[in-house]
Amino acid sequence: MDSTDANPSNRPPVLYLADRLAYERLGPAIRYLLLGLIDEPFQPVLVGPQPRRRVLLEGALPVVPFEPPNALLRPWAIRAMIAQLREIIDRVHAEAPPIVHALTHTVGEVALRAAEALGADLVVSFGERVDLGARSIRALLGRAAVVIVPSDVLRDEVVRRDVAVASLELIRPGVPAETEAAAFRDPGRAPAIVYSGPVTVGSGVAELIHAFAKVKAHRHDAMLFLIGKGRAEGELRHVAERLDVVESVTFTGLIEPWTRAMGGADVYCLPRGEEAYSIVPIHAMSQGLTVIAGAGGVHDGLIDEQTAWTFPPGDVDALELRLRRALTQPDEARALAQRAIDYVRTRHSVAAMVEAHACVYRQLSLRSRSLPLGGR
Repeated sequence: MDSTDANPSNRPPVLYLADRLAYERLGPAIRYLLLGLIDEPFQPVLVGPQPRRRVLLEGALPVVPFEPPNALLRPWAIRAMIAQLREIIDRVHAEAPPIVHALTHTVGEVALRAAEALGADLVVSFGERVDLGARSIRALLGRAAVVIVPSDVLRDEVVRRDVAVASLELIRPGVPAETEAAAFRDPGRAPAIVYSGPVTVGSGVAELIHAFAKVKAHRHDAMLFLIGKGRAEGELRHVAERLDVVESVTFTGLIEPWTRAMGGADVYCLPRGEEAYSIVPIHAMSQGLTVIAGAGGVHDGLIDEQTAWTFPPGDVDALELRLRRALTQPDEARALAQRAIDYVRTRHSVAAMVEAHACVYRQLSLRSRSLPLGGR
């Protein structure tokens, strides 16, 4: 038996660096990953802003609070954070060096500095469509021992742009899947459509409100819930007023956990394809909501007629037709939602996500133990 298995106190730490963007986009998947690693020969430590109401970990795992301040205090804050991590590493007495895992490229600079200071391998989760020709992005990905992407779309883009990476791994975020679709389970209940994400000009929420107003002619009792915040909220409220649907459109603001808020909906709508991967559409599929999504974006699981009904982004008429189809043909919509559950169960299982990450960490740990000290 490996000594790291026999004695939990010397398990090598995996230091997860996160920011609020990582929480917003991947919150539930991060929680499932860190909790799933408890049974693996690693000690996960979350480094980032204190999770609101501890919804990510609920006190189960160590958290090192860190939120970079302004530029003047930033170097001091990073040094203090690294000193805290060094204390954790010294207490563990692990036989293998720690691993630093940046959960989004936006914390890549800090993660790279921490990895260099601690003699750790760097893993970067890369989930956003950005300029892969940018020197900073290429430098970050080039320094990583492993780059993890959540979808075929992003993997293909990294390969197509010929970004030099030591190892590129596809690991899809995992969430638990229900057994029965929630969509239109109660035929006597007013149908509910939900959106969760930024309430901004470019989010497509305006098109969603316009399409919803047209759908109201066919289902007068339909309701639309918009979960999130953004600078366009005031303008979008005026849109709802002008279209005379203000009493049927609810701006909820930020709700935590948003996963619970989505549970009572029938339809999840993503008006435009996401340029940054988030777990929200996958969670909606896992709960058995009927998913209607703008085509394109970085997701590879929003497949027309298999897991979702897609439409050209910005086409209000096409969006209205899909919403109307869901509300007037609930049996079809429910069957689609059930297919989405099956897809999540096979492609986004928590167990597969945890095992794939653990495999990456095991390979890095074995490599570091097999190399002589001067060869790192």
